Amino acid sequence: MLVLGLAAHGAVVEVTAGGNVNYEPTYQFSDSSGNALATLTGSSANLTASTDLVTGSGNSVDAAATLIAALQAKVTALEAQVQSLLPPPPPPPNYASDGVVATLAGSGSQGSTDATGASASFYYPLGVAISPDGSTALVADGGNHKIRSVVIATGAVTTLAGSGSAGSTDATGASASFNGPRGVAITPDGFTALVADYYNHKIRSIVIATGVVTTLAGSGSSGSTDAMGTAASFNRPYDVAITPDGSTALVVDRYNNKIRSIVIATGAVTTLAGSGSSGSTDATGASASFNQPHGVAITPDGSTALVAEYAGHKIRSIVIATGAVTTLAGSGSAGSTDATGASASFNQPHGVAITPDGFTALVGDRVNHKIRSIVIATGAVTTLAGSGSAGSTDATGASASFKYPFGVAITPDGFTALVSDYGNHKIRSITFGIL
Repeated sequence: MLVLGLAAHGAVVEVTAGGNVNYEPTYQFSDSSGNALATLTGSSANLTASTDLVTGSGNSVDAAATLIAALQAKVTALEAQVQSLLPPPPPPPNYASDGVVATLAGSGSQGSTDATGASASFYYPLGVAISPDGSTALVADGGNHKIRSVVIATGAVTTLAGSGSAGSTDATGASASFNGPRGVAITPDGFTALVADYYNHKIRSIVIATGVVTTLAGSGSSGSTDAMGTAASFNRPYDVAITPDGSTALVVDRYNNKIRSIVIATGAVTTLAGSGSSGSTDATGASASFNQPHGVAITPDGSTALVAEYAGHKIRSIVIATGAVTTLAGSGSAGSTDATGASASFNQPHGVAITPDGFTALVGDRVNHKIRSIVIATGAVTTLAGSGSAGSTDATGASASFKYPFGVAITPDGFTALVSDYGNHKIRSITFGIL
């Protein structure tokens, strides 16, 4: 324990061996007769003062105020001294620049076979989400109009819900139907999945244990109405993400060029950001604009959403509490440059996912056939995997290849990503470590 003296006032600061500052000050001001004049309480230090360390002359409130101001200055100086003694915060993890790519499931040919690994088949898989325990992935199998389930340890594929024909029936398992489902997200408790049902203009809900499908929000007709449940409307919702507390879903409303918010318990839909017109304005709420947003992910602390802007070739950032939109990375022109912020470029980015520590985002960079990595604090963009040419090679880093990667999800341990490899009809895995 380190003890620092505030000599003029007889106060001490305690700094633990672990570097934590444990103090919260309370100062009693009294006159020479011991009558209380004022109390100063703070929250950033644990300063202990003797009863006679500050006295006023007479009963003057002005004198107390002067003493308070002087003591505040002393506390500020002391806080600076304490901070100079603390160790710096740890740097963000340096994820390996080369990810090891393998095929988890999918034959490479269009199909809807439930089987294991390469014996299973998909038909243009799009969104992917991973259960909170890391055991299972759900895949929006767009061409099959199904939600498929993949055991991550084995690659065993089954169908959770969907008849295989386009429709909008609320029912259970294979009796339910979807129409080109895109994005999928799983609630933090692992009980429920939400699906962006693209051509139905709806957000559907699935009880994972039973496959029971209901409609959370969306009338079934295109529109942009903020309302409750089926009175609300969307125009081709593309992706969905759920806040860490499980209370709210954010929806990428593609052709409305908006990010919508849904209270999961009630189905109440509002607009978080986006004017409704195509653009790339950084601003707040309805003053901001997007150009065909596709993917969305939420930071582990629930404060920020990242949006993959397909036609704008950018990754945008939204403060969820305020709807303030900024650009994290991307020049706005199609390209594949690894650089920082607006000097970097993407080509129709689709899916986005955030590591559990909140430091890094991974992006399915569709037309570049790559998985890109972004340091969220700086906007520095690098390539994790993908040669830049369409292919299906399992290899490391730039020796691996994808064909129009769409959705990306990251396991809870932060060391593996799953990618829906749309053009290859496969689910690929990327294993990466910290250097």
